[in-house]
Amino acid sequence: MVITSAAFSRLKTPMVLASLMGLRMLGLFMILPVFALYGQQLTGATPFLIGIAIGAYGLTQACLQIPFGWWSDRIGRKPVILLGSIIFAVGALIAAQSHSIIGVIMGRAIQGGGAISSVLLAAISDVTEEEQRTKAMAMVGLFIGGSFMLSFMIGPIWAAHWGLSGVFWLNVVLSLAGLIAAMIAVPSTRERRTLRMDTKVNADHLWLLLKQPQLARVMLSVWMLHLITTAVFVALPLALVKQLHLPAIHHGWFYLPMMLVSFAAIIPLVIIAEKKGSIKSILMTSLVLMSSGLILASQGFPWLGAFVGWFLYFA
Repeated sequence: MVITSAAFSRLKTPMVLASLMGLRMLGLFMILPVFALYGQQLTGATPFLIGIAIGAYGLTQACLQIPFGWWSDRIGRKPVILLGSIIFAVGALIAAQSHSIIGVIMGRAIQGGGAISSVLLAAISDVTEEEQRTKAMAMVGLFIGGSFMLSFMIGPIWAAHWGLSGVFWLNVVLSLAGLIAAMIAVPSTRERRTLRMDTKVNADHLWLLLKQPQLARVMLSVWMLHLITTAVFVALPLALVKQLHLPAIHHGWFYLPMMLVSFAAIIPLVIIAEKKGSIKSILMTSLVLMSSGLILASQGFPWLGAFVGWFLYFA
């Protein structure tokens, strides 16, 4: 696909917005591979509270996505995005300065209160024409995927040198960088196109959406996927240290090649599935790979078995 200079000019603002989401996700993803290890050093830490700290962000995100989206429909995307970025930075600051697990849980919950992912996507939709929207959303996926891979490489190294608080301080810096990007790139309410939707919240409509069988199955699947992934990263860093005797600072060298190989292996299957219209088959294959990988990785095999198991899971 060739993108002309004119098309690139139209995609500049969506690109900045996608990078803003990527910056947020980079800081968040960096927490996953290190928190279970370094969180044990916090006062009052227990395995249960460490899990709560990891999950607190997602809980407040889930509760506030719809209210923030509705609010942005009424007053405009920019003020909501700026406020959400500030809330995210404040939460990261609280977590960075906390020496107890309760303080970090509070910081993580406040971080999640900056629930602007849906608002960012809506802002990208606002500033792109319909023919450019697919490219813009593809950029979002590219930035998030890149952030995921980069964070698993940088996170263990950064935490080894600066500790868990250093990871949260980096969250603060990244969120402030995103705040500046939002101030520059996101059009104000006066500049953005007039919304063509009813901005009233209708609880009956939301309930009807939740009752749709197909949508309910998708939402349940996404919920279970995130549940499994979060649980995995409570256990996986500890397993790398205790079973494979891999120092925490070197965990990135385990994650990165495994992810690269797994992504490279799955791309041909996705292409084939799209060409043949058999997306369901690739989803079922993915479920089998995940299950097989988790079973193999949980058996306590040495390096080869662990690598193959986690490779299957990530693929």
